[in-house]
Amino acid sequence: MARGHERRLGRADAFQVAVESFYRRVLRDAKLRPYFEGIDVERLKRHQHAFLAMAIGGVHGYLGRTMAAAHARMDISDEAFDRIMDHLVATLEDLGMDLETIRDIGSGLLPLRHDICERAAPGVAASNGEAARR
Repeated sequence: MARGHERRLGRADAFQVAVESFYRRVLRDAKLRPYFEGIDVERLKRHQHAFLAMAIGGVHGYLGRTMAAAHARMDISDEAFDRIMDHLVATLEDLGMDLETIRDIGSGLLPLRHDICERAAPGVAASNGEAARR
């Protein structure tokens, strides 16, 4: 985790704790669980750890595929993206991160919606304009 955010969580292993807690939540979510069937979750956690560090201004250690490539053909909806974000916020709140920092992290991740989502949930406009064409 970026050093400042790590300090705000009060742990040197803050990213690891956050990633483990986050995936426990996500994999218990019946609406999200199908997205992870057949996925090597341990490998995914390692990528998530590196990605989160980079995404919030830390070390640029994420060497994985682009968000668009990693999520292509997964048919991820805006609703699923929102559920993931809700789980991330809840995880960070439970770990004691202050709300301003959580907002900063969320603001950094929200623009990735158009790279990740392939279809809009009913009544939700996709940020990339796809919903307007449907």
